[in-house]
Formats: sequence, structure tokens, C-alpha cells
Amino acid sequence: GDYADSELQDLHAFLDLLLHRCANDGNMLIPSYLQEHRFTNVAATRRRTIEAEFRPHFHRIADHGGRLILSASLDSESRKIGHDVAEELGLKHESFGEGFDRRLHISAEITPEHEGQLRS
Repeated sequence: GDYADSELQDLHAFLDLLLHRCANDGNMLIPSYLQEHRFTNVAATRRRTIEAEFRPHFHRIADHGGRLILSASLDSESRKIGHDVAEELGLKHESFGEGFDRRLHISAEITPEHEGQLRS
């Protein structure tokens, strides 16, 4: 039979939760037809949000120099996004520490990959 709107919303919420847990666990294979579910949009939105939080701070370092040490509370995915944004802006980026003490360090030192771009 047909689902009522509220039942359908409950089903979508359940699938989002299930896919979120599966993706975070990393040990469970997700069928390809479910990978295309709304969860992929949630992940993309989260990435854009994190990038938007990093960009103004990283641009300030690129423009004025200095160094930024990000919080150890960042998860590995957020640190990865930070590495990507720093790389895009030509900033030096490196993670230090282990486990819950791991921190991303960003500085205005020019990376070798971007040095040639600045000279041209």
C-alpha cells in the first residue's frame, strides 16, 4: 500500500541515520543504490560549511603571514579539508601529534609546489 507522508519522512530519516553510521564506521559496505541517497548531499554540504569556516582565517595568513594552529577537537575529516584548503591557497600545512592531540598547523611559508607559480 501507499505510505503516508509522515511514514515516508520517518523512512528517509532512518535511511539518513543508517547511511551516516555506515559511512562513519567504515567497516560496512553500502550498496551503490543507497550511496546515491541524500546522505551524499549531506556530506557535500558539511564539506562546504567546513571550507567556508577555514577560508577567511587561511586567507588572512596568506595575505599577512603568520601561523595558525587549529584545535585538537577537529576530527580527521575536518583536518583533511583544512589540508585541502591550505594546499589550494599555497600555504604550508602539516598535522602534528597523535590521536586526540593531533593538530593541524597552517603557515604562510610557501610550499615548493606553489613557489614557481608566484615567480611567474
